[in-house]
Amino acid sequence: MFGIAIISAIGIGYLLKGHLSNLRAIQIKGFWLIGVAFGVELLAKMLLHYQVLSFGPVTYGLHFLTYLLLGVVVYLNKEQRALVVMGIGFLLNGLVILSNGGIMPVGVEALNVLGMDLNSPLPGLYTVMNDLTHFEVLGDIITVHFIKFALIISLGDIILCLGMMALIIENMLEKK
Repeated sequence: MFGIAIISAIGIGYLLKGHLSNLRAIQIKGFWLIGVAFGVELLAKMLLHYQVLSFGPVTYGLHFLTYLLLGVVVYLNKEQRALVVMGIGFLLNGLVILSNGGIMPVGVEALNVLGMDLNSPLPGLYTVMNDLTHFEVLGDIITVHFIKFALIISLGDIILCLGMMALIIENMLEKK
């Protein structure tokens, strides 16, 4: 989904007479923290995949650290509206994940729409929603269909992608 948002934003930027080369000048304070945050999330997924860890306090802590680092980046760049919008998306995703033990809940209806087996384990840091799920409306409950594939996304993902698109388009249009 994020790839589609980036490609769409670049396309819109070109339609509005923007320049891709302008993206080299984007100034994001603490940008390196984004890499660390996604590295921490990748580490958690790998440790779960290879069964070094199971869901619990450590995976919760790693997810908390991921969202804390992303929050610091948003705070450092609070004057950039597009990054604040992205931060709202991160906040919504973080809220649902952290309130559900560090795991993103996925809606049963969304899984059914995609024809997925509810008894199969979900990859990564995901779980099927149940009666104990908090903030269901913020979980992965929205299905998006493309030509040959489909995705399950959350409201936070949508807001995050809109912020990312705004950041790209704004910076493509900037006069450098």
